[in-house]
Amino acid sequence: MTVTFTVPDEIIKSSFDEIISPVQKKKPNWLSALRSRGTVRSCPSFMWQFRDSLIVRLPCDVMICKDGGQFKIDTLNDTLMEVFSHSLDTELSEEHSKDFLNLKIRPMISYRSNKPVKAVQMTSFNYTTQDELLFRSVEGVFPIIKENTQLNINLFLRTSELVKRSKAMSGDRDVLISSGTPLCMIYFPQGLPRYKVDVGNILKNDIRYKYKDFKSGLAKFYFSGGLK
Repeated sequence: MTVTFTVPDEIIKSSFDEIISPVQKKKPNWLSALRSRGTVRSCPSFMWQFRDSLIVRLPCDVMICKDGGQFKIDTLNDTLMEVFSHSLDTELSEEHSKDFLNLKIRPMISYRSNKPVKAVQMTSFNYTTQDELLFRSVEGVFPIIKENTQLNINLFLRTSELVKRSKAMSGDRDVLISSGTPLCMIYFPQGLPRYKVDVGNILKNDIRYKYKDFKSGLAKFYFSGGLK
């Protein structure tokens, strides 16, 4: 089983490990400082998660900008990634929307697999607490199938922290989340698959999986006809 990541150019390919890499290849600095017994280094569930996961980092800075009397969130470089937002009160619940905003990070990276494989998107908290006050990734399960699918990372932004940072701005724009910040871990219950990186076209259609087909691992999909 091999997962193929597709990027639009050689520049992104050459720096791919700075965006996506095995956790085992780039372990957090604090982990090596722990003794081998009586810490998480001796906890099988924790170490298996690290062994069988990829860490996904932010490809470029996410900016917060003044827009009249309001603020908007944007990407510093739209050739590396796009940013979008969903309404949490309609897509999730009013309870979630009281304290959080949604931010969808879409790196110019797509993925496919020659055989279906289940992947689990997890928060990066076990890897780092960096920016934990501001955001956390949305956790969920998705299949990697033979059709190319663009990578989507949904974040919950904490409204109170966002307001605090916007008020602290001295100019018209500032960095909200820095390039290289860990966004999430992608865990593979069947074990970390081999992967390669190709240069080619990136699929930009919004893909939705039908839950009833997920158990078979051959998830069918349809195109929404546009981006939200």
